[in-house]
Amino acid sequence: MESGDRSRFAVTYQLIDDYQGPWLLGNFYYWICGNCVGNPQEIISLREVLASLQYLVKDRGKRFDSTLCELDARDLFLNLDGALGQNTQAPSKAVSLPEDFGKFDLHISLEMFSGWRIYMVDCSETSRLLVGMPNSKLIHEYRVQLGEVDHVLRQTYDAINEMLDAEIGKSPT
Repeated sequence: MESGDRSRFAVTYQLIDDYQGPWLLGNFYYWICGNCVGNPQEIISLREVLASLQYLVKDRGKRFDSTLCELDARDLFLNLDGALGQNTQAPSKAVSLPEDFGKFDLHISLEMFSGWRIYMVDCSETSRLLVGMPNSKLIHEYRVQLGEVDHVLRQTYDAINEMLDAEIGKSPT
């Protein structure tokens, strides 16, 4: 199953054959401008993904920051990466981040995103997605329409939540 458009931003999530009922074992990963982000072979509990997705959905529309929008991709990434304790490399232009800087982090803390760093900042006309790959110093920046990522994340949250509700409904009482 998939929400979104792979050429822009999408989320792929699927159950494995033996998905263990309400544990919803399966796969979950992002597509950002045609590039797979995450490990599509990693089997995880979509129920655990749902718990993390609720925070990403809650931050919908709250990721605008004009100061961060003015930074180049490398400095933006390094400022956020450093604030989240992921990197000790200093940006060439350090800025003061808002107290709730975690809202810019789209990384879900499960195995399929191990080593990946994924940040998003909404700017006046587009959302800037910055991706750091595992074991790489390369930073990739992608731009998508404002609200596009939040919409896809919400669709995904709702779909997985419906799957969980259906499985819980099957459980004997």
